[in-house]
Amino acid sequence: MKKLIIIGISLWVIAICIVIIMSRTKNEGSEVPVVPNVLPESISIDDGSAAEWGDEFEETLPPEVVAEQFFQFINIGDYDTASGFIEPNVLMDYISFHKELSPQDAFISYIKLFNPNELKSLRISKSKWDGYYQKVTVSTKLNTDKPNTYTLSFREFSERGHNGKEKYWLIVKIDN
Repeated sequence: MKKLIIIGISLWVIAICIVIIMSRTKNEGSEVPVVPNVLPESISIDDGSAAEWGDEFEETLPPEVVAEQFFQFINIGDYDTASGFIEPNVLMDYISFHKELSPQDAFISYIKLFNPNELKSLRISKSKWDGYYQKVTVSTKLNTDKPNTYTLSFREFSERGHNGKEKYWLIVKIDN
C-alpha cells in the first residue's frame, strides 16, 4: 500500500514538472508586442450598424494624427497594385505591421510615422473580408476640403523572423 502511495505521489510530481517545463518553452519566443492605444479620442470607428457616418467632428484632430505624405499619395489618384503605392525598400517597413494590430490601428500607426498635417475629421469603418482583402473604409475631411472616402485594402502576408513565422498587415490597394 505504501508503495502505491509513493508511486502515485511520484507520478503527480513528474506530471507537474512536465507541465511547468512545457509552459515555459511554449512561451519562449512568442512574446506579443505591447500595442499602445493608438486611436485618438476624436477618431470614430463605425461598427457597420449605422447606415451613414455620424456627425462631423467640430474640432481639429491632434496634428500627430495625420501624415502629410499619406494624403499626397492618395490624392494623386487610384492605385491598383502595391507597386503603385509602395516604393520598394523604402516604405515597405512603414506599411507593414504585426498582425496583433487591427487594420484600423495599423492605419493610424502608419499615418503617425510621417510629418503631421491638420485634419478636420477622420472616420474608419471596421474591416470587411472579401475573400482576399481586408477592406477598411476611411473618410477624411481636411480643413479646407470636402469629405473624401477611401477604401484601403489590407492583405495578410507572412515573413520569417528571428523567432519563426510572423504575420503582418500590408496596405496593398487604395480606392478613391
